[in-house]
Amino acid sequence: MNRRISKVATVLSGAILVSACSDSNSPGDTSSAPTSLNSPAPVAPPSRLDSVLDTRLTDLAAVKAAIEKYKADKGSFPISSGWSGVGSKWGMDTADWVPGLVPNYLPSLPVDPKSASSQYLYWSDGKNYKIIAHEIDDCEAVRQLDRSMIDPSRDRDGRCWAYGYWTDGGVAK
Repeated sequence: MNRRISKVATVLSGAILVSACSDSNSPGDTSSAPTSLNSPAPVAPPSRLDSVLDTRLTDLAAVKAAIEKYKADKGSFPISSGWSGVGSKWGMDTADWVPGLVPNYLPSLPVDPKSASSQYLYWSDGKNYKIIAHEIDDCEAVRQLDRSMIDPSRDRDGRCWAYGYWTDGGVAK
């Protein structure tokens, strides 16, 4: 049912070659093809950016799988009181940012690998959810990997600042 995101990145002659296979936010989308990213100036050195990006994608996929398993077991997604995240400036600041997942569905909730200013955020009313990596610097790389992960509510004026997973009812959050 759920496929884990897998990513392989190789730096060759200044181009990052990425192949991805991931769940899509739109049903029936099975596209995955190698993509060449030729960005003018990376925000971080490619090896550092790749490491952070890989960690974020793995973290988000693990939390998504745990949220969906929780729903299968309990009949609803874990409910939040608005947005929550570690160090959140946009809602509840809590280490238990997806309530009810630890320890039965995950050993611990991940924290963004880069800094406290970039973070994972979660929102759910029980019927819908949204989980995003927020205020991050690798959004354009994710756009090249899987456009459906780019948060349409946080992609304006040529600037993308969040990506993740959501249900149809959670997309506008």
